[in-house]
Amino acid sequence: MKKIVRPLLLSVGFYAAACGIVLRVIPGNMTRAETVNTSNPSTISSPAVLPSSSALPAAPTKAVAAPQSARFEVVDISHHDTIADWTSLKTAAAGLYMKATEGATYVDPMLGPYTDAAAKAGLPIGFFHYFWPSSDSQDAVRQADHFYQTIKAYSYTFFPAIDVEENNNLTPAALTTSVLAFNKEFEKLSGQSLLIYCSRKFADKYLSDPALSKYGLWVADYNGPVPTQAGAWKTHVMWQYTSTAAIPGVPNPMDADHATAAIILPGH
Repeated sequence: MKKIVRPLLLSVGFYAAACGIVLRVIPGNMTRAETVNTSNPSTISSPAVLPSSSALPAAPTKAVAAPQSARFEVVDISHHDTIADWTSLKTAAAGLYMKATEGATYVDPMLGPYTDAAAKAGLPIGFFHYFWPSSDSQDAVRQADHFYQTIKAYSYTFFPAIDVEENNNLTPAALTTSVLAFNKEFEKLSGQSLLIYCSRKFADKYLSDPALSKYGLWVADYNGPVPTQAGAWKTHVMWQYTSTAAIPGVPNPMDADHATAAIILPGH
């Protein structure tokens, strides 16, 4: 992922064979996580929500339908990425995640245009927030408020996510407290859960508290086979397996992800 200053060659069949069980986050009361058998998509419910600004184009009135498979390809983008041909992009990806916000005030300048273009191309979308942790829990709360207020006017198909790549000189315990403060505030505002994005190594070093495992893990790991355990998690709902994918319609290398149906919001 890219902060402000930041070939789909792997076989989906290999991924499917290697990862038969995924973490599921139960929306609503959000009191537990469970594993589900992804060989039967009908048994999957789902694990996260949404800019309201006169400067942004009108939001679509209805979310784009979710992919009708247990596993599919997703790309994640921000204003750092140039999308030259959305129709070509759709041939390589079944959905995308768009950076919405960072910190307590920043909004990605391409949030509105890219969200609108994705909807017109028929690509389902989710949003993520680039998180700056702090020893002040109220700062995490302000970031969650900013994320929610920015994306709440948009229709979307995938659970929103918090992108955790910075430790900001915090201890693992203090970082966990900050992440949980963000997530709990977002849950209170939206009534929905979140995915947590981080690298496997970052999770192992900083995010091992079992309290985090109720949130679906979106794991980044570019160095080998399907990642298994990472920090507090025994499995994941989405795997970012490269940051240098060659995607049709996109001139620059991109982040690419193997996703499971666990990222899809209920009712989609």
